[in-house]
Amino acid sequence: MIHLSMRDWIVAGELGPFRVGATKAELIGVVGHPDQAGCPDDGEDAVWKYGDLELLFDATSRPFRVSCVEMHAFDGAPSGGRKLRLDPWIVRSELPLADMRRALDALGVPYREEVHRYDDTLLQLVLRDDPRMHLDFITSDRDGRSTGLRGLWMTRR
Repeated sequence: MIHLSMRDWIVAGELGPFRVGATKAELIGVVGHPDQAGCPDDGEDAVWKYGDLELLFDATSRPFRVSCVEMHAFDGAPSGGRKLRLDPWIVRSELPLADMRRALDALGVPYREEVHRYDDTLLQLVLRDDPRMHLDFITSDRDGRSTGLRGLWMTRR
């Protein structure tokens, strides 16, 4: 079982072997095969999941390499599935934006806020750019209520 911390991922951009650019062989060597895999592309699974952690692979590279590490659509605190012990820190579904701002400010973590270019109800806290790490917050739903954290994403720029 591998131990991972959401705090380390958010603050330092580190989530053990799960990083943009990792190959499938590297991940299998360290973690083993995923809990779930799917979305075949050219005979290869393009999406792997370890609990709520989702890896998207770039189907144009050989060997296939991780192009996105993400967590979204989890209920409550995110889970690491069968192979990962995940310390959620303060991360949970619907975490208020103000709570994350306070936590980042207390740790001295710089960030900037960007309104999503296609959805003005989505605010992104961008923590770094290479690779890009951002946290998505829904600032209002159809009824105008703030709903909180939607997902965490690390992608190639």
